[in-house]
Order: sequence, then structure tokens, then C-alpha cells
Amino acid sequence: MVKREQNFLKKSFNFIAKSLNFQHLMIFLARTGGRIMQALSSEKRSKIIQDYARSLLSNMDKITEANKLDFDLAQKTSNLS
Repeated sequence: MVKREQNFLKKSFNFIAKSLNFQHLMIFLARTGGRIMQALSSEKRSKIIQDYARSLLSNMDKITEANKLDFDLAQKTSNLS
């Protein structure tokens, strides 16, 4: 990892540690992941994306069921129609 990425990670982590906010954590993780992906070769990025896609497909039933549970709970606790 180059110095620029190390500085970015350090500043981002300090920001998150001070905030302790879920949304900030998600932003931090997304930006950090993006920076890491940028630093990889196109072959490595492609392999990661393909592995991720395979994982999503192989877990589609579990993901769909979890989403249904979340949706059902949201309907019970709010005015979703």
C-alpha cells in the first residue's frame, strides 16, 4: 500500500472513531474498498467481482429470505403499503 492510501486510511479511521456513526462506518468501508480495488490489477479486480457474483448466486435463497423477513418487519412496524 502506498503512503497516500495509508494516510487516507488513517484519517478515515480517526474520523470514524470520533463519530461512531453507522452511516459513517459504511461510507468509510465503501471508500476504503474502492481505494483497495483501484490499487489492484484488472485481473485481480475481475476475479474478486466474479467470486462475489458466484457467492451472491449461491446464497440467493438465504438473501431473499432475509430480505423478506426485513420487509415483513417493516410492514408490521410502519405504514408501508
